[in-house]
Amino acid sequence: MDVVAGVIPCAGRSRRMGADKPSLDAGGERFLEHAVHTLATRCSPVVVVIEEGRDDLADRARAAGAQVRITAHP
Repeated sequence: MDVVAGVIPCAGRSRRMGADKPSLDAGGERFLEHAVHTLATRCSPVVVVIEEGRDDLADRARAAGAQVRITAHP
């Protein structure tokens, strides 16, 4: 059986958006959790890449069932 991983990049700062994209509403749940749950239906593992210092996002990603990888500040 093939392994298909889902990767969600969340290490950006959303400067142009003016809001924290992972926290935006996506049909009743926050975008980060929605993305993890959606990918988990077809992918394993689901990995969220988060900038160091964003423990809040890391905790939310793990609670949603994803693995977390931390990247250094650019």
